[in-house]
Amino acid sequence: MVTNTADDGTGSLRQAIQDSNSSFGEVDTIEFNISGDGPHSIQPMSALPTLTDPVVIDGFTQGAATPQTSDDAVPNSNPPDKPINTVLKIEIDGSLAGAGATCFYVTGGGTVIRGLAINRFQGVGVYIQFGGGNRIEGNFIGTDVAGAIAVGNGADGVAIVNSSDNLIGGPDPGDRNLISANFRGIGIFEPSSAGNTIQGNFIGTDAMGASDLGNENFGIHILGAADILIGGLEIGMGNLVSGNDRHGINLSRDSSNIRVLGNRVGTDLTGTAAIGNSLNGVRLLESSSNLIGGATPGASNLISGNEENGVFIEGPTSTQNRFENNRIGSNLSGLAGLGNGHNGISSASDVGPAQSFLGNTFLGNDLLAIDVNDDGVSANDSDDAQPGNPQNFPDLTSVTPNGDTTRIEGALISLPNSSFHIEFFANTACDPSGNGEGERFLGSDTVDTDGSGNAMIDSLVSSSVQAGEFITSTATRLDGEGSPMDTSEFSACLEVTEGMGPTPTPTPEPGIECDNLDFDGNQIVDSRDLLQLLMAVDTQDLDFDLTGDDVVNDDDVFRFSQCWYMMTVTP
Repeated sequence: MVTNTADDGTGSLRQAIQDSNSSFGEVDTIEFNISGDGPHSIQPMSALPTLTDPVVIDGFTQGAATPQTSDDAVPNSNPPDKPINTVLKIEIDGSLAGAGATCFYVTGGGTVIRGLAINRFQGVGVYIQFGGGNRIEGNFIGTDVAGAIAVGNGADGVAIVNSSDNLIGGPDPGDRNLISANFRGIGIFEPSSAGNTIQGNFIGTDAMGASDLGNENFGIHILGAADILIGGLEIGMGNLVSGNDRHGINLSRDSSNIRVLGNRVGTDLTGTAAIGNSLNGVRLLESSSNLIGGATPGASNLISGNEENGVFIEGPTSTQNRFENNRIGSNLSGLAGLGNGHNGISSASDVGPAQSFLGNTFLGNDLLAIDVNDDGVSANDSDDAQPGNPQNFPDLTSVTPNGDTTRIEGALISLPNSSFHIEFFANTACDPSGNGEGERFLGSDTVDTDGSGNAMIDSLVSSSVQAGEFITSTATRLDGEGSPMDTSEFSACLEVTEGMGPTPTPTPEPGIECDNLDFDGNQIVDSRDLLQLLMAVDTQDLDFDLTGDDVVNDDDVFRFSQCWYMMTVTP
């Protein structure tokens, strides 16, 4: 029992920890019963003893032994969409503990630390190493007892090193931690730190979830660890990760099998205003086989309001990462844009293969929705097999509204004899680049390319569209087992107009010249030649001027289509 705020001696927190360590093999509970309404501040004069044996340190016991309620510490009772209303009465203030001091250094495992404000230590707030199965819940780490003022710790709020199966926060309202204003919020390090879970916390904001109290570095930093769950599928499991001074969530250097589910990254608690992380919302560096979002209900993350990209991927060993069903750039409803300061999703030019983006929606991002190679719109090319060449996007030619369904036609030129997952989106406006975004998901289809790499798209989706909307699409290559590989950037926009239907077959004009259309020299005139002509519209290469007017434009494309029709259809 802690009965006073002294640094040592009978009734002190230091003495209670020493007594717990000496009762080896028993799980002790350290309770608090300090007289007065509080809050009560304990200021250790040096580092507290290492927690070498399982123990429960429970700040919520303060006031329980008295009949009045004014001295009671009370866990949060608000639901996930409301501010944290925790009442803390015990503060551990490390301002006098000395250079590099950590508040709680946990090695014994099986420990619970709850109901405390932990602040002003030069080292880590809670440092967990070796023994696993610990729970850190209901604390304010890096702020005052009200969760309103930044009084951070000099290193991580919580650090986990070579320790597994720890839970930071949890799904219940009383489990929620506030971890803000530290050097880093939460850091998990080393391959043996597997099976750790981060749930239900506010990381980088105040207790209201409305103001920026960002950690100076990353909100959540995973370095070389695997099998970590950040968030979850159920209500209350997602974290609010906003306002941090670098990346919100950083997966770095061989971090793998990390699942990031159901979080809000870069917004306020309500998901209607931005509290952006200063760099990227989610960043992956040399990390593979991670899942951001997912197909299961509840997995979607809201990643909006960040000052650079919503998601940024870099490093040649970043492979097989999957981003699915996230809202990137929009508010929580998906009906208005908060944006991200650069792209929705961006990958560096050195990134490894198999980055798949499926079912995500994009709205209001300042640059592109998806930017492969981080260099603006990447024009389609004639060789998707070339390393470093982005996957080609579809070329949409027709959209036909029909009540609750919509027929979308076009073409894809890519790897021969391959299957592709095509996704379609509707937008109230076209992105200024002319490509994307992907505001509203309409549906998907699968197409197969022939031996020349050509596939026709003729898809019926079970969604309606309106005149004035803009249709866009992406293409994701599938491997031999049907698993997604690389996803393209967004296609050019195709506006829905009244009475729009399939593009009419060009009527050949008598006497037009159709020589020298085999631009790539493969002895046939096909869609690859059309692709080169479309690229020439951008570059104004006059070698592709088919109409002789010293400009390469839609007239030349129409002339090509006339000739192609004459060659392939006319007897």
